Amino acid sequence: MFWGCQGGGGGGGATDFRLVKSVAADRWSGVESLNSRILVAAGAGGQRDWSSGNVAGVPGGALVSLPGTGQETSQTDGYAFGWGQDGVRGDFPAAGGGGGWYGGKRAWGSAAGGSSFISGYPGSVALDGTDALNAGNPRTHRTDIDSVDKATQVIDGVSYVFTDAEMIAGNVASPRWQNGRDGEKSVGNPGAGHARITALSMERSVTVKFETNGGG
Repeated sequence: MFWGCQGGGGGGGATDFRLVKSVAADRWSGVESLNSRILVAAGAGGQRDWSSGNVAGVPGGALVSLPGTGQETSQTDGYAFGWGQDGVRGDFPAAGGGGGWYGGKRAWGSAAGGSSFISGYPGSVALDGTDALNAGNPRTHRTDIDSVDKATQVIDGVSYVFTDAEMIAGNVASPRWQNGRDGEKSVGNPGAGHARITALSMERSVTVKFETNGGG
């Protein structure tokens, strides 16, 4: 017996902080703008949708994507830098990959989510070169031995390193802030991704706290 297909769901978008705004024609995806990202919360992979039921998508990953039907998304490989692959509708649908530092590839079952990135966070892999904005396309990645140096984005001569950083994959409980939830913890983020910046001190140098969740 063959069960009819309704289509493959799209993946969730990533949430990020970047230093260069895309021009209007590029929307969010300009090369220089994507290269300037210093923090990325990955989006979830899409799900295959059959008329007989659903197969859940894969939550957004941390340094690498969480296991799913699709191929793994890492710090240096995936569908594309900053892009998740589109899903496909039809008799043989494929679910779309999630966005991220690298976006996930589509898959017939549950597609991979993206990979997350924090500049200066051990295990993250930043863009190569003295300046990330000149990394070009195709991009290369840093090969420093030291994990912090290897993870650090350098933009316009400035090194960006987050301290006391914590990276939480989408299958682990993390704080939510939208709709008045104010830090209540839950697993998964079914709505749009969001971010919050909190000023912790206001002196000669400003200390801020960045918190993000990718889309589901």
